[in-house]
Amino acid sequence: MDAVARSLGYQYNLIVRSNEQFGLAGLNEAVNTVNCQPDDVLFFYFTGHGFSTPKRNNDFPLLYLRTDTTDLAGLHQRLVAKKPRLCISLGDCCNNVLSDLRKILPNPLQIRGLNTQKDTDILRKLFVETKGDVLIATAKRGERAASTPSIGSFYTYSWLNALKHAIVNNNDVTWATLLNDSEQRMQSLLAGFPDTVRHHSHWKINIADAGPPVTPDQPVAPVAPKPVATFDQVNDFLNQLADESKSFAERNALRQRLEPLYFTPTSTVKIYIKSPEKPVELQSITRFLSRMLVNARQVVRINTVERLSDLKPDGRYEVLTVEEVR
Repeated sequence: MDAVARSLGYQYNLIVRSNEQFGLAGLNEAVNTVNCQPDDVLFFYFTGHGFSTPKRNNDFPLLYLRTDTTDLAGLHQRLVAKKPRLCISLGDCCNNVLSDLRKILPNPLQIRGLNTQKDTDILRKLFVETKGDVLIATAKRGERAASTPSIGSFYTYSWLNALKHAIVNNNDVTWATLLNDSEQRMQSLLAGFPDTVRHHSHWKINIADAGPPVTPDQPVAPVAPKPVATFDQVNDFLNQLADESKSFAERNALRQRLEPLYFTPTSTVKIYIKSPEKPVELQSITRFLSRMLVNARQVVRINTVERLSDLKPDGRYEVLTVEEVR
């Protein structure tokens, strides 16, 4: 959020509670120090463990703070009471039903950076020209939140990518379309995982002059498919597979991790050498990636061609067109 604040010309005041301060006392102390002016934007981000209980009648999770707990929705209302112009609370944590806190399992999360150097118009629409509050949970009641060491939290990764895409490409973004896009991107990441791992974000939007509060169950205007990865990321992935200075085991592990995120089993690759309008070969994604792993000595570099590639509705690549530089 520092990058967002700098792009908008806002002063960024960060309060962090971690390690020994990551408890209810530390959180309450941080909340009590917040003193909002009428034009301030307040953003609360929690990453850690969360859960629900059998008797709990609330779709948003309890946040686990070392030895104590607090209610995400209740905390959000405490922050709204500070009367900022816009208050956003994001609980990136599990929301599965537990009767024993000892059943909470480790869920390592990481945050990826945000580049906001291109255009501030979308950021102004979301953060400056908006008044109200937004409450977000990354998992519905009964669900665990997924993460991996490589990208961290699936939801945070998806949310940041949706925001970056909106900044560059979407002049009509709202909090509803942004959160729907984040959900779609997360589901694309989870597509290759078993149903027991899949989870769904949940949110409540209460924006002034924007009609009644919006929830995920209410339809919003459909958006065009958005890539789950940029072409630079795909380029980097393919060229790492072809880099025989790295071990086969290392490159194969990379393929196993990223192939289901970027492609489906039916995805195809159009390959050209000199003219992108005349591909020399059409291969299945499985065959193409296997060739990069086993026999890429003739290939100096691989370049993807965005205008000649097609996306599936979930953002993965249906047809990827590449140039093999030999």
